[in-house]
Amino acid sequence: MPDSTTDPSRMPLPQLVEHCTAERAKFRRGEPADQKYCLEVFRRALTTGTDDAWQALYTCFFQDVLQWVRYHPVWKSAQLREPPESYANEAFSRLLVANRNHPLDISSLGAILSFLRRCVSSVMLDALRALRKEVPLDAVFEVPAPDEIDYIIGRISSEELWQMVEQCVTAPHELRLAHAVWVEGYRPREIPQILPDDFADVTAVRRCLANIIDRLRRRHRPQSA
Repeated sequence: MPDSTTDPSRMPLPQLVEHCTAERAKFRRGEPADQKYCLEVFRRALTTGTDDAWQALYTCFFQDVLQWVRYHPVWKSAQLREPPESYANEAFSRLLVANRNHPLDISSLGAILSFLRRCVSSVMLDALRALRKEVPLDAVFEVPAPDEIDYIIGRISSEELWQMVEQCVTAPHELRLAHAVWVEGYRPREIPQILPDDFADVTAVRRCLANIIDRLRRRHRPQSA
């Protein structure tokens, strides 16, 4: 039977936080990372609801949520009243409320992080609505129209296709991009800020994504009889 040094479900919380933090740091450096420790942090916070478990979740993921706030189009374009940390805290609060009302699926780290990102968007849009009496909505925020790459990403972003994606990448920067988009849920427009050493601008991101998607299409095209 696995002991507490190898089994995340049996680890003391401080040790679990240490492992999760280390694995998140690996991911940000573009290195292979084990998601099981971070997934266990979410599991404890969402199923036990203890203060210690929620503090562990904050410790491991607050910087990610803060980054999502700062990269959100509303934060870039609107003069919001509160500091970004305030909106990040509110996103965690909404995660807690959502889980209380309808327990969330915690079988996939990518899925739970995507939901947390949606909490951030909800917070930011609500903050924007509060400005509407003072500033016209269309003056501070423009919702970008969907494009072909975004549509394709939406079609193949499921966890089941990750193995197919890994088979189609040919360079480390492609793997980092694929993981950021299809596992972490970042948008193409955010990638140059997340992986600046790999991509100078969104045009380079879209070109790389298009190449990966083209390989996916060719590699997994149904064979004719």
